[in-house]
Amino acid sequence: MKPCPWQTVLITTGVVELLLSISYLVDSIFAYDTCYVVPCYEGPGLEELWKINKGVGLSGVFSAVFVIIFSAFSLWLIPRSSLKDAPLMFGFFVGMSFILSLVLIEQMCIWGAEWNLIDNLDKLSDFSSVFSQSGRHMKMRDGLLETVQRMVYMLAGLLLVQVSIVIVLALWHREILADLLWLRGGSYTRVVSMADDVTGVIV
Repeated sequence: MKPCPWQTVLITTGVVELLLSISYLVDSIFAYDTCYVVPCYEGPGLEELWKINKGVGLSGVFSAVFVIIFSAFSLWLIPRSSLKDAPLMFGFFVGMSFILSLVLIEQMCIWGAEWNLIDNLDKLSDFSSVFSQSGRHMKMRDGLLETVQRMVYMLAGLLLVQVSIVIVLALWHREILADLLWLRGGSYTRVVSMADDVTGVIV
């Protein structure tokens, strides 16, 4: 059966979200516990100050896995939706989109701070004293700044996807219920009242 327009939009956003989150996961794994410079600073405290904190790296990995699970479940749920699942579908997408939006904003702040720090270090001269330790000369790690920048852009894209999902549900909620009712073999005359009922359940 040909998917309804709202299903096509939600499936498309789900696929985009899945691809972005997988890419974000790969970059998060790369950035985990990575030193800003090569070779790494040595010594208690210094080795932790001059690399991406393990907690920051893990937060990126876990948030990426969280989004992957959400997008995968969304792609599984949308084609199987029925009228009795309408409150679940609306509540799931609106609630999870709100939660994920907060997670994504928090991740953007974290990796934005890393971007700012690495960018400032990258602007220093290669002969700056901060890149010397006990006779060893260090340099900024190639590709790290670009990786962090890419992660922030992907987070912004994922946030945009979450906002678009809520907009689709808000604008098309009556059409969605109408399509679900039609798939079940019901009458369109009940759509308006059912839309109000489902909206009331969500609120």
